Amino acid sequence: MIRILHPVITVLHMFTAFKVSMTMPYHIIESRLSGTKHTRTHMRIWVMLSFKKKYDEALKMLDKALQIHPECGEAYLSYANYYAYVLKDWKQTEVSVNKAIQYGQ
Repeated sequence: MIRILHPVITVLHMFTAFKVSMTMPYHIIESRLSGTKHTRTHMRIWVMLSFKKKYDEALKMLDKALQIHPECGEAYLSYANYYAYVLKDWKQTEVSVNKAIQYGQ
């Protein structure tokens, strides 16, 4: 039962965070995160900001996630998506994908 509920709780948490972020100004979200040492939190905000096409702010969240945990494969995979779908920079996409694979994604 716990294995089933964990993904549901995670999805509900992300939906709630997404809903709040869509209505809350970015500077308020960032001020609430100051001093946060949770890579996942920064990754979730990356997703929310990228949906809003606020890529400069979203990339700051990826950078913070990598400062906290330099071997975060998920962050490198997110960079790969950014390079591929936003910049169409295939060389950087390949570099980021290789780093993501190296760190277990």
